Amino acid sequence: MKKPFWHHPWWGNMTANFAGAFLGIVVTFGTTALIDMHTRRNMARKAEVIAIAHLDGDIMEMEAKFEEMRSLDSMYDRAVALYPDRIDELGSDTLTTLLSSIMQPYYFLSNRSAENVFTGSMETWRDFSDLNLLYSINSCFSLKNTIEEFYRTVAEYHDAAFDKTFGQQVPGSKRSPAEILRDYIGHPTTRNFLRVHKLYAILLPQLTAMLKEENDANKGKTGITDIELHALFPDIYGEDEEDEAYDG
Repeated sequence: MKKPFWHHPWWGNMTANFAGAFLGIVVTFGTTALIDMHTRRNMARKAEVIAIAHLDGDIMEMEAKFEEMRSLDSMYDRAVALYPDRIDELGSDTLTTLLSSIMQPYYFLSNRSAENVFTGSMETWRDFSDLNLLYSINSCFSLKNTIEEFYRTVAEYHDAAFDKTFGQQVPGSKRSPAEILRDYIGHPTTRNFLRVHKLYAILLPQLTAMLKEENDANKGKTGITDIELHALFPDIYGEDEEDEAYDG
């Protein structure tokens, strides 16, 4: 009587070889999958950190601009109170600051590359393990864009006031700073600008403080520290901020 084929030595050898090959394939593909998953998670982590750092950079620019807005608002209040006959009582530094503000455009140097990568890549979103963090970072970008849009509104009123007062001509050097400021403040379009400027000089710092609080909370969720961020992105934070982080 013939033995069943599985009792033959060749069957045992073939089975062992097949099992070894199968296990090799499983280990190879399993290791590749683990490496791929680890790589994708690392990319998602980098996307988080880059987004948070770029938001920090925008927040710092906003804080500086809106602090300047509040200072200018106080100066404009003083100038309006002295208009029209006592404009000359303003100090030379105040006149110089106000005239510089009148001549210079309002703008943001905003870099949206990090936002575009973060919000436009489904691959990045797929690899996020914390959906709440994903939502929070997107909310920060949305609030940041809202703040910038409000600031552009102020810029539009600013440009309109300049154009209506001076047309296409830059105020001549033969006129005194007080005379130029008197003409500017006296125009109805300028008064509209000053009302909008005052409103947003109050609102924008408040919104920026909310954005900063939310972005700081996101840092806590990722576990990254300010010291690590400063070391990774010295161009965003600069030396002074880095020193403050270490001192803290």
